[in-house]
Amino acid sequence: MKVKVTCTHWFAPGGEWLGDCGQTERNGIAPNIFVPDDHGPEGFAVAVKELRKMLGVSKS
Repeated sequence: MKVKVTCTHWFAPGGEWLGDCGQTERNGIAPNIFVPDDHGPEGFAVAVKELRKMLGVSKS
């Protein structure tokens, strides 16, 4: 099983935001799990924990 996480913002050479899939408004996708004060490592740790639960893998 592979997991791919991406985060992108598409901008034209002039700096104009291109939106997502033809959208013209800046509205994102609400997360299933919100991690307050996430600066990277915090969110990754929560993601690993959730993936382990989904896969039924205990921490060894």
